[in-house]
Amino acid sequence: MSITIGTILKTVGLQGELKVSPLTHSPQRFDRLQDVTIKTKEGQPQQYRIERVRYAFPFVYIKLAGISSLEEAQLLAGGALLIPDEERMPLPKGSYYHFEIEGLDVFLENGTRLGKLEQILETGSNDVYVVKQDGKEYLIPALASVVKEINLKEGRMIIRPLQGLLEL
Repeated sequence: MSITIGTILKTVGLQGELKVSPLTHSPQRFDRLQDVTIKTKEGQPQQYRIERVRYAFPFVYIKLAGISSLEEAQLLAGGALLIPDEERMPLPKGSYYHFEIEGLDVFLENGTRLGKLEQILETGSNDVYVVKQDGKEYLIPALASVVKEINLKEGRMIIRPLQGLLEL
C-alpha cells in the first residue's frame, strides 16, 4: 500500500523543478527521501530518484533525476507523490493520517449513524470532517471536545456535536 505525501502543483523554472503542496505534518520528511513514486493525473505510477529538495513555506520544491526540462516536468503537474506505507512517519498518540480515517462511519454518542467521513478540510486552526449521508452534508470540527472516539479496527468514529451543530 502507498500513501500520498504531496501533490505536484506546477513546474518552476526551466530545469524541471516541481512545486509540491505537502500533505504531511512533517514537510522535512522530504529530506530523508531518496526515491518517490509519482502517480500522474492519468493514474500512471512512475518511480524517480530525488536530486534535491528545498523549502519555501508552505511549499516544497523538488528536483527529480531524469527530469531536466520544463516540458518533461509539466507531464507530472497535477500528480501525487507516493511512498510505501512502511516509510510513513509515526504520529503522536491520538493523531491519524487522513487516509486512516477517511471512510469511517460516524455515529452520535446515542448510536445514531450520521454518515461517512468523506473528506477532511484543513482550515489552519483545526481540521473539519465532511460527513455525508443521503444527500446531507455535515461539517464536524476535529476537536477533542467533539470527537469522542476513533476506532480504526471497527471503522467508526463517535462524536458529541456542539449545541446547534447538526440539524437532524
